[in-house]
Amino acid sequence: MLQTNSFTVSVLLYGDFLWLAHRVLAPIREAMRSIDLDLRIGCNSCGAATIAFVEELRQDLARDGVDITVIKSNENIHKYPMMRWLKDIKPMRPLWMWFDDDSFIVPVNGDYSRVFYLASTLLGTHDAVGQIWSYRLGGNQHLWVNRQKWCNKPIQPGKTVKFPQGAWWTVRSDVLSRFDWPSVELERKGGDVMFGELLSQNGLHVFDVGHRFDLVRINADVDGKHSGMATRGGRNPPPIGFL
Repeated sequence: MLQTNSFTVSVLLYGDFLWLAHRVLAPIREAMRSIDLDLRIGCNSCGAATIAFVEELRQDLARDGVDITVIKSNENIHKYPMMRWLKDIKPMRPLWMWFDDDSFIVPVNGDYSRVFYLASTLLGTHDAVGQIWSYRLGGNQHLWVNRQKWCNKPIQPGKTVKFPQGAWWTVRSDVLSRFDWPSVELERKGGDVMFGELLSQNGLHVFDVGHRFDLVRINADVDGKHSGMATRGGRNPPPIGFL
């Protein structure tokens, strides 16, 4: 059963992509007309139009007596440093839902809150919810895993890891607190894979919503197709631990 103050929702915005900011935030605003969310928005090197839109949203919610958290960085500090900032700026609510700006809620009969009710129910029996993918570790990634405090069983090169796709996922907030996740070493790539390994290493269970999830389009292109968005954000470094 969804409690009125169950969720911290964190959204990462990047660059001069107003249409993406609107696509991800407008549905969350609609959901907030019926449920109480702790909304946190991280703006990484965002354009003026995007910043103006975020401020307009903040003022709109303030008129309803709702205070949201907005963090702005003129420099692109990348995904995981911003995620840590959003997580640590104040206490989280019991459940945490993450959105990259290329993921967005799809309403059911005009109702934008269904995904929160579903995630809340699933997190009664699971530790995380997401769209599960698989990835075979390369380079020295196994060594990075083996150095982590959360690693309970050292792994060999080339292990295949199942992980929740990083553009949208939900987890019990105590998991993030317990393991101080995301790691301070993370910058852009490989964090979702390593989070999957962290969950596996510690016997934590992820509910797989499947690759045709109807309530959220994840890493979606302009047509809303799952996993269709091209990488943005400048240089494309190797994933964490590869080198």
